[in-house]
Amino acid sequence: MTDINLVFDPTTGTFDFDIGTSDVATGNDLETAVAVSLFTDARAPDDYTPTDGTTDRRGCWIDTYSPTPWGSLLWQLDRAEISNPTATLRRAEKTALTALQWLIDDGVAATITAAATWLGQGFLQLVITITQPVGGPQTFTWAWNTVSN
Repeated sequence: MTDINLVFDPTTGTFDFDIGTSDVATGNDLETAVAVSLFTDARAPDDYTPTDGTTDRRGCWIDTYSPTPWGSLLWQLDRAEISNPTATLRRAEKTALTALQWLIDDGVAATITAAATWLGQGFLQLVITITQPVGGPQTFTWAWNTVSN
């Protein structure tokens, strides 16, 4: 079974369905799983204090029905002041690996690596490489603006 193909728009930082010639296009199941895992907003811990003056700790509605939380905390990078660019890159990598750990736990992936780099002022690129138990590695790359608008 193939998942609906999601297309990332780096200018808006959002995903949308890929509409083919007359129907919703299908795509790479692993890429869809990685995208949903990374770019669904996980709920921040109770001790998290948002840096934007709100009390919004986000979270995904699916968590209401799921025994384990969904998503990642990458959204927090959009709110953070980046005083140490290298530390922010390492935080992005660690956050991504935490969000993708379920792929290893469920036997979908044998190994996962994450490499973050700055493409320019406020533009973070995240390269995820997943090696499945059978087959070669697959690499997925996303870049987005971490500066809040």
